[in-house]
Amino acid sequence: MATSPGRLGHLPDSGSFTKQVLAVAFPVMIQQLIMSSMGFVDSVMVGQINAETLSGVVVTNRYFMVMQAVLFGVTSGAGIFIAQYFGASEHEKSQGFFMLSVGGSLATASFFLILISAMPDRILRLFVTHPTTIEAGLNYLVFIRYSYLPYAVSLASMTALRAIGLSRPPMLIGSLAVLLNTALNYLLIFGRFGFPEMGARGAGLATLIARCLEMILYLVLILRGRHYFTSQFDAIRSLNRQILSRAIGRVIPLISNELFWSLGIATLFWTYAQVDEPRIASLVIVEMTGNINFIIFNGLGAAVSVFVGTRLGSGRFAEAKANAGRLMTLAAVCSLSCGVIVFALSAYIPNLFNVIDEIRHSASQMLRINACLYAVITLNVSIFFILRIGGETRSTLVIDSGCMWLIVIPIAIALSQLAQPTMVMFYLALQSLELFKLLLGAWFFRRGRWIRNLT
Repeated sequence: MATSPGRLGHLPDSGSFTKQVLAVAFPVMIQQLIMSSMGFVDSVMVGQINAETLSGVVVTNRYFMVMQAVLFGVTSGAGIFIAQYFGASEHEKSQGFFMLSVGGSLATASFFLILISAMPDRILRLFVTHPTTIEAGLNYLVFIRYSYLPYAVSLASMTALRAIGLSRPPMLIGSLAVLLNTALNYLLIFGRFGFPEMGARGAGLATLIARCLEMILYLVLILRGRHYFTSQFDAIRSLNRQILSRAIGRVIPLISNELFWSLGIATLFWTYAQVDEPRIASLVIVEMTGNINFIIFNGLGAAVSVFVGTRLGSGRFAEAKANAGRLMTLAAVCSLSCGVIVFALSAYIPNLFNVIDEIRHSASQMLRINACLYAVITLNVSIFFILRIGGETRSTLVIDSGCMWLIVIPIAIALSQLAQPTMVMFYLALQSLELFKLLLGAWFFRRGRWIRNLT
């Protein structure tokens, strides 16, 4: 029997706000810390083969990122209504949106699986041209493409649980999956303890097995029905035409934003390759290290759902607004600390990869640039989460994809084709545009249209 929404939804209003936030965000941050650490270790493992193989795996994951972004749009869009209906103690409607999230995620993953299976070589050549890099990417795709389906189910389940403040089960499940993935990577990439040496193909197989385990654990959790959500598919019937129409109006801009943003990231990767394709590995090192900031982002997203989303759903607008400001401050302080650590280690991190000295030097400089902007990037993400939970998805579309396609990409294309900058200067120019994005986001936040009850 499902846990009652009243008992599960009780969050004490007294005491330290920071302690309350950590109770929700800490399990999420621990999970992301493990995922980021293990993901970094995985990249180091693949990077031990050669720089071309590392780049090939990353190029393949650019396609996955496009699918992942659309899935984020579907699941986080449903999460807006799950959190607010949870705050309004309407369990059946929360369950209905959870079922919609699972169905929509599976449909999305199926489309991307069919597409990459039909023309893998053509898709990879959109990003790079080096034959060794493309070959490594194709080897990685042999198994990794089938992981899209279990990943879709897991993401829908994880997002729904976090939206109502249940962050501990996803932490445990995600941590187990990541640990298994890392262990299998070691065995299958290098052929340890009698396992075949499979290189990039082994990395893909390891991820597929880990994601299948993750999905099975989520299904067991849901089917047992002890954590609020169940397998009750007919709860969708509780969502009448008016509710669905309102939801579509909020979710479509969110999905559009995620899709255009991910396509923008893929386009930016292409511009980096135009500037200096042999040094793409330096960008990979920076991005893998930058995942440390996602520790804060994921914890922040869970906290916004609970401390802002559920307050909006129950009509406690003043408290929701106050909590939003506190969460932004807390996130900025945490990201500053992370930035100091990464800046201090920037000269040493690239040495973990089997790349030439020129790539290590570029990566070190780019790591310092990225570290200096951690707080700005975190504030931008904070504003995005807050606007989104209040249903201001059109504003998030303007801030995220609008800035990407109207400002960042035109500048990137112009610089890469006309100015011939170094990789480091090109990176500095594009990252500096986060400051403009912050000014725009702050204006939307202060306007206050996100302070509304969607239920």
